[in-house]
Amino acid sequence: MQIFRYVILSTKNDFQFVIGLALACFLLIFTISTGYLYLKSLEIIGMEDVVHRLGSSRSNIQVNSNWIPLQTNELSDISKSLNDAVDDQMGSLIKTRSTRMKSGPHFWGFSKNTQDVMPSASRAHFQELDGFGNHVDFIQGIPPSASISKNGEVVTVEAAIYVGRSSFRQKDKLVELTSGDLLSVTPEISKFGELQVKITGIFTEQDRNDEYWLDSIETILAPTPPQEFAGREPPLMLFVGSGMMLKGLSSLNAGLPINFTEILFFDKEKLILQRPSDLVNKFSKFERRVNLILPRSSVMIGPEARVKKNQSRMVMLTLPSLLIGSIALSVIVYYLLMILDLMIRKNTSQNIMLRNRGMSTKTIIILKCCELIPVVVIPSIVGILFAMIFVNVIDSLPVMKSILHGRNLSVPFYYEIVWFLGYFLVAFFSVFIAVMYKALHLGTVTYMNQRPNTRPFFQKYFVDIFVIIFGVIIWWEMDSRVLLNFKNTGDLTLDPVLLISPAIFIIVCTFILLRIFSIFAASLLYFWSNRMPVPEIIALYRLSRNSFWYSWPMILIMLTTGLTVVAGSLTYTLRQSSYEQILYDNGSSIRIISTRPNTGITFENIKSIEAINGVKSFSTALRLSGKIGTTGSGINFDLLGIQPTQFAGISWFRDDFSEYSLPQLMSKISVSSIPTSIELPLMSTKIGAWTKQDPYVEDHFFWIVLRDANDRQFTVTLGQIPEEWTYLETDIPETATHPIEIVSLQTYMQVSLDGGYPTTWFIDDVLVKKNNEQSPVIDFEKEELWTGLPTSNGIDVFFTTIHEKEQVGFKGNTIGKIHLDKGTDTGIRGIYRTFTGGFIPVLTSQNFSDTTGINGDDIFVAEVNGGYVPLKPVGTTQYFPTMNPNRSPFVILDVDAVLDFIELRGLTYSSPNEIFVDIDHTKRPNILSNINDVFKSDRIMDQEQRLDGLSIDPLTVAGWNVMSQIALWIGLSTLVLAYVSFMKTHTKEMLKESTLFNSIGVGKIRRTRILLMENLVIVVFGVLGGVVSGLFTSIITLNSVTRSYFGEKLLPPYILQIDWIPLVFVLIFISAIILVFVLFAVIRDTTVINISKLYSRN
Repeated sequence: MQIFRYVILSTKNDFQFVIGLALACFLLIFTISTGYLYLKSLEIIGMEDVVHRLGSSRSNIQVNSNWIPLQTNELSDISKSLNDAVDDQMGSLIKTRSTRMKSGPHFWGFSKNTQDVMPSASRAHFQELDGFGNHVDFIQGIPPSASISKNGEVVTVEAAIYVGRSSFRQKDKLVELTSGDLLSVTPEISKFGELQVKITGIFTEQDRNDEYWLDSIETILAPTPPQEFAGREPPLMLFVGSGMMLKGLSSLNAGLPINFTEILFFDKEKLILQRPSDLVNKFSKFERRVNLILPRSSVMIGPEARVKKNQSRMVMLTLPSLLIGSIALSVIVYYLLMILDLMIRKNTSQNIMLRNRGMSTKTIIILKCCELIPVVVIPSIVGILFAMIFVNVIDSLPVMKSILHGRNLSVPFYYEIVWFLGYFLVAFFSVFIAVMYKALHLGTVTYMNQRPNTRPFFQKYFVDIFVIIFGVIIWWEMDSRVLLNFKNTGDLTLDPVLLISPAIFIIVCTFILLRIFSIFAASLLYFWSNRMPVPEIIALYRLSRNSFWYSWPMILIMLTTGLTVVAGSLTYTLRQSSYEQILYDNGSSIRIISTRPNTGITFENIKSIEAINGVKSFSTALRLSGKIGTTGSGINFDLLGIQPTQFAGISWFRDDFSEYSLPQLMSKISVSSIPTSIELPLMSTKIGAWTKQDPYVEDHFFWIVLRDANDRQFTVTLGQIPEEWTYLETDIPETATHPIEIVSLQTYMQVSLDGGYPTTWFIDDVLVKKNNEQSPVIDFEKEELWTGLPTSNGIDVFFTTIHEKEQVGFKGNTIGKIHLDKGTDTGIRGIYRTFTGGFIPVLTSQNFSDTTGINGDDIFVAEVNGGYVPLKPVGTTQYFPTMNPNRSPFVILDVDAVLDFIELRGLTYSSPNEIFVDIDHTKRPNILSNINDVFKSDRIMDQEQRLDGLSIDPLTVAGWNVMSQIALWIGLSTLVLAYVSFMKTHTKEMLKESTLFNSIGVGKIRRTRILLMENLVIVVFGVLGGVVSGLFTSIITLNSVTRSYFGEKLLPPYILQIDWIPLVFVLIFISAIILVFVLFAVIRDTTVINISKLYSRN
């Protein structure tokens, strides 16, 4: 009874600390439980989404083997082993099972003699399906029984057939099968023996969409013949009763392999409650187990791929939440330790008195533990209950309704929370007992605020220096390694260093701040003591003399500030980065990617896009890969051709991608001016030219490439190029539609790349014939922008005009002279017209020059789409929408210029394979509907839909936002409670010193200035330390978590962005608390002074 009264009395004396300790325990357990339950609820939502998307065909496990002999002992052993594997690995996750056996093909007929053995004839297969009768209705006859009979020496079994396979063509006759028919079958493999089958009934399925049919009812009931037997009649499926495969068919098919399939149907309700990581492990272990039982089997686990994807999503959700939550917990733990320290400080003199009166240390510690048990345990339990209530009602908040769409976050109770509570209680009382033991053995009363504290053990023994060195090592590890990596298989590896890094960095910054703080306060006092007023000097003296007392609120502010910076930067940056990844990957409002390799984006497709109401602008695009040089072994690069003017107005481009804006870059590569086309007169029927070569090369032919109004190309040949001036002529294709233009003039030899013969090719007038009258279309009186086609030797075809020495062709003074070297482009050499000087201007990635060694002034030849294209860099950009410089250097160029150039040879037709579309978003549904109608088989990427998916998916950005908001509010609440506790204790200590301050002439106003100066230094130091540590932690953490599925840095790279609003709230709350307690101290100080004056008068 006395112990109980002592505990009650002690609790009353420590009431303010008891309340603070209870709140700290409540907040700690509430935060842990809320975070755990919230993430578990999102995990369940993710699994609900997985299960919902599975469908009938993937909500099961299918174990299949084609190599199991039809033998009783073999099937029995396999069934037993599979049962054990299912029980050990899957357990209660499996709701029902279905064993299915299918025999090999059999010849069949109404008698042994009428069996059709022709390759095109139908084959019969026996099937035994567990639970078959519960999912079909018999429209004729009855289900087959499990009995057998004999007709002489021939065994007779009963079977049912599907209504969709009751009609067959056999030996050119249409056969209708009905119940009661008797069939004769013989195995096709052995071609020996006979079995009679009595058809007892014809059935139809009850529900085609039932999961029993695995979403592939046709392959079970009415399969098509195998691909290698195309043209064969459909097989006849004979469904026998339970156990009849062994009982009825073993004599005829003994030892022959059958198709054995075990279907395990999941209990979806239990599947939803499983952790993705646990499921992945179970699936992996089960598959390995089955492969040992059935070495040549296949195991198809339907949910596996989606569960792995959901696991990756959960990691990407959990990781930022844990990083933010760990800092929030550190704030609460620090508050808890501060309250504990203040309580022990207050009671140290009383505890020492109890020891001096004969009470043992053990007895005092037991009394204090009895005092704290209800204070700690009850709020902790309440914290668990409040966390469960909070998670169950949070889905009713408006912010959550917008992202959950009717789903709720209700979760069952998890025993792990009780373990969290147990771990916390053990840790708390262990720390409390250790601290109490030390306090009870103090030789002097060093706990008092007016006495300077000794250095803490971590500074006395340089533990903090070792922790700082360890933090530097962790930073180096995080900077040099990929800590979060997704493998090609979908598996994820996470370095545990990543999870502990924020706490380590915060602790490191805390130790550094503690080292600097006392030095900073002493330095200010030393250098400014002669220039500062007395109150400020006293404040600095108190700070330097007892820096570890003031470190409690300072570190608390630093932790809370660090939490706001990390939460604001990590969440805001990841959210913005997620949006920008979509903007970068999409390139425009809608991106259309052709999946038709032969046709690409056709001319009709482009016309259809133009006709859609609401399409503001669009750019056709060509995405290819190329190689530097002409040898085929050059460095690979990615090529993107776009329409520069249109693309500049529709695509997203961040300012840090290049020193130039997107319109400026596009103007550099735009080939807007093209030479006037050389069109043939209407009704032209023939085309020819005067030509010769010197020296003469045999089998060297003159080609002209034409293009008609439908963008079709025609290559016409004039024949062998002669040794002397000769007029060569050929017909213009009748299928070409006017206007027809000349694209290029070429020669052709059937040689290898560098097998061309050097020669000089001369051309005078190119003429066309119309109504038997010739007229020139090219007279070479001017150079007219002609330039040589690139070859395997680069630029080695050169065009000039020279004075004609002989009068050939129409009147004129000049002819064309083309120097041809050894290089060819698959045998082709020639000339074409261009304004760009024989090259296409390109933008290159910044790593292009480092990778290829090509500088800005170099013209180089690249192999693109089987031909050679001359390119010249005119600008650089570090990043460009849809391009990945981390995997390969890239070039950007004008799509029309590159397509025209590729088509110059006349041998290859190329078209755009992508379209970037900018739309009027108010008409988006109709636009998307029209685009889907035009591009039915192509991939359509809708930017707005992808962005909306990020905003509403609770497993992505929305999940980060909610967790960061919860952590911020808990951290801010903890800061308010902790700072209130500190200020209340600190102002009480100052009130005790009021008489002393009065005696040395420090009045009320000056004491107020002392208190304000102390808090100002604490706040400034804490905020600066928190901002620095928060930024450092954010940068290091973001560098590690912003990775793609292959461990590469995300595109585009993130830009650190911080939401400073929470920090403003922190400063406002701290300022309000300081002002309130300063006012409180002034009022209390006045009351104390008045009582002192009254006492002195009496």
